[in-house]
Amino acid sequence: MNKNTQPSLEVSLWYARLILFLSILCVSTSAILNRLAGNREVGAFTVAGFRLLYASLALLAIAWPSRIALQRALRSQWRWFTLSTLSLAIHMGTWTLSLYYIPVARSLALVETHPLFVLLASWLAFGERPKRGMLIFLGTALLGTLWMMREHLGSDPADFTGDALALVGAASLPGYLIAGRKLRASLTLPQTAGPVYLAAGVLLLLLALVQGQSPLHSSLQDHGLFLAIALLPTLGGHALLQWSLRHFRAPVVSAALLGEPVLGAWLAYVVFQEVPGSSTLQGGLLCLVGLLGVVLTAKQG
Repeated sequence: MNKNTQPSLEVSLWYARLILFLSILCVSTSAILNRLAGNREVGAFTVAGFRLLYASLALLAIAWPSRIALQRALRSQWRWFTLSTLSLAIHMGTWTLSLYYIPVARSLALVETHPLFVLLASWLAFGERPKRGMLIFLGTALLGTLWMMREHLGSDPADFTGDALALVGAASLPGYLIAGRKLRASLTLPQTAGPVYLAAGVLLLLLALVQGQSPLHSSLQDHGLFLAIALLPTLGGHALLQWSLRHFRAPVVSAALLGEPVLGAWLAYVVFQEVPGSSTLQGGLLCLVGLLGVVLTAKQG
């Protein structure tokens, strides 16, 4: 094939940096938009379900021309699709629910501990034991997490519930990432994420019905927020992050994601006048330093 017919992936470094920054900015709106939907007395599972459902429609539309290959993949790799769907549903549902219990900054800092659980899962599943330096950074991040949680000692049990939900959201992400990596070996992003988003969204809406919520009775204003969450942090943020992986190494993109708690906390201050407590600020900073060390010492592969 004539190499001149291949689309060029070469862009300027500053343009690539701009796209990466925009992706983090889009992702950072997730907590604010979810909290706005929750403040309007819409259940967390309803918000997360419609977020994924709307995003899946756009992705499946892109994947439609290759639907036959996608159908074959769904039949042959249904176990990985199932693991990815269940993990994503748990991640989105629990983290969104945590925003209704604890401040945005705290929830974001706790859910961003997911690299710890990814490394643990890789160690247990593939025997990829982290080196001593990485273990030190892991311990630093864990200490920061525990320091944040001390703020709620002797306080409302609902605070512990929020912490636990955010940590479950972090702990469920490895299944989604590991399954996604397996699926992406032979499928495109729309082919992989489209069916998973659709199935996870339907599952969350069914859970909302079990909880006594009424997803089908949501107002037009509610659906406007759901669509905004699907467009900005889901499609805009994550799609741009995938684009960035073509131009930066994975550790660089992972390190950039650590800006989400900072930007999310700032947006929460602007929109909700939320001021993080001292333990959240101190523990969050310690946790971010540890996670930054983890992603910068990780090997690409």
